[in-house]
Parts: sequence; structure tokens; C-alpha cells
Amino acid sequence: MKKVLSLLLIITGAILFTGCSKTTPEPISVRDQNMKYLVGDGNKLWHLREVHVNGTQQTLTDAQMKYTLTYTINPAVAYSGTFTDSDGYKGTWKMLGEYVLREVITNNPSGNAESIIYINGINETKLDIESTNNPTLTTVRKVYYAY
Repeated sequence: MKKVLSLLLIITGAILFTGCSKTTPEPISVRDQNMKYLVGDGNKLWHLREVHVNGTQQTLTDAQMKYTLTYTINPAVAYSGTFTDSDGYKGTWKMLGEYVLREVITNNPSGNAESIIYINGINETKLDIESTNNPTLTTVRKVYYAY
């Protein structure tokens, strides 16, 4: 009887010990985390809140205060998806690195327009991006918020 009771205690202890062990989640890469911030659970709507041209903050126009940009993931192609904005433009995006996006407007009347966008900072509610227009060397920084 003592052997059976001892065996039951050992088995119960082993089950409790292994059942309570903690597992550490796999670390997420910076690129994966930034993409998750960009698209949320599949798509995310961003509202424009600031525009800076060559380092000088601009006063937003009424249209800019209503401007939105939506990023949607394409799960079939790694680090990519589509975007639309409230001006009616549509296109594709691809995350080229941890902090770099390539956007291509695909419904531009004069043909596809490609931009390289640098992410200055991103989290669940704030997107801070910047691009430079090569012919004019004008740097435009835009800050968006998601609610």
C-alpha cells in the first residue's frame, strides 16, 4: 500500500511539475513587429496629423486634416500588401527592410509612381514616415495616428 501511495504521489508531482512549466515565446523580429504595427490584424487606417517639409512643420489644410491612409496585408506574399488613401489613390507596398517601404501607386493617371518611404518610428498608434523627392530634393515627413 505504501508503494502504491508513493508511486501515485510521484506521478502526480511529475504531472503537476511538467504542466506548470513556462515556455518562452519566440522573439519577433523588428521587421515583423513593424509590419504588425503597420497593418494591425490585416489592415489599419491611419489619420494624418503632421506634415513637415525640409524639417519645417506645415499647417494642415482642411483636406489634409481629413486625409487617411489604409495599409492592408497580402498574406500570400511576405512583407507586402496594398494601400488606399482618402484621395482615391491605390497601390501596392512592400517592406524592403526593418524601416523601409516601397510604395507603388498603381492608379496614377500618368502611370505607376514609385516611392521609397523611410519609417522614422512606428508603434500601435503612431506612424512617422519620411520620403525625399529626388528631382526637387524636398524631404517630406508625415506623422499619422491610428485610433
